[in-house]
Amino acid sequence: MRYFYVMAILLFAPTLFAQIDTVNFETPAPHINIDTNSGNIWQIGKPNKTVFDSAYSGSNAILTDTLLPYPINNTSSFTLCFELYGGQPSIKFKHRFDSDTLNDGGFVEISSDSGQTWLLLSDTTSLDWSNGGFYFAYGLETFNFYGVSDSLAGGKIGFSGRSNDWVSSTILFPCYAIKKPFELMLRFTFVSDSTNNPRDGWMIDDIIIQNQGGCSSIDENQLSQVEVYPNPLNTRGRIDLGENNYLQNGSYTLYTLSGEKAQNVKNLYGNSFEIERNQLPAGLYTLVVYEDGKPVSMAKVSFY
Repeated sequence: MRYFYVMAILLFAPTLFAQIDTVNFETPAPHINIDTNSGNIWQIGKPNKTVFDSAYSGSNAILTDTLLPYPINNTSSFTLCFELYGGQPSIKFKHRFDSDTLNDGGFVEISSDSGQTWLLLSDTTSLDWSNGGFYFAYGLETFNFYGVSDSLAGGKIGFSGRSNDWVSSTILFPCYAIKKPFELMLRFTFVSDSTNNPRDGWMIDDIIIQNQGGCSSIDENQLSQVEVYPNPLNTRGRIDLGENNYLQNGSYTLYTLSGEKAQNVKNLYGNSFEIERNQLPAGLYTLVVYEDGKPVSMAKVSFY
């Protein structure tokens, strides 16, 4: 079991789709595409199952069949199309999952080429997906649960077991000023193996696409990435700058998602130091390390 720390967003659908803030599945959502193969079990409707008996809000959600347990040897997907804009875009969604913990479960992938190639979203601290030098997705993280598995069918990392209640997950994109919208797709896939262990599967509701909030003035693309242990962390962690990055007059600043300074610590020396949460709220922060007042390194830091 591992923590998956996930993230939030406001996006705008491409020109083929209407501009959206929240996909709550109460009205038709043309930017949602459910694969048309005969075995696809994703449906939009009112949940009426043993565990999945209600949506997060309203009456409808998207789930792996509104009435029946998921079948064996199944792979089912749906996609969400959107455009990435500047600022601090992110995508948040509510979901529940109920599967056996062998190979069954759900995972999320992202595509920047209209679905020709897909990249699995996993741990934000280890994923840097670049396209021509532009890092546009750090990964998928989820707060306050223990349901992540690295042994799903096909070796995928995703959500497995029972979440018991609704979980909030977020995909956070870095802080860039994008003049031309960047078209992306998310693919949500549920897989099952040949063992018959009837469960409800995966249910998703209230996909929030938002692009509000400012950014710090730091150009993250020019800074070296540093390690944070552990990440996410509760009260304190450790920053490792590496052997070649030695501070003589160092400091660090934590920035919120809106670009506001949340914490500033000075008089740092050496190539590692501790970071303390103090009274900061749970969430994702950008940590920028300075030497003589100039930014030299950065990291994404998560408090739970």
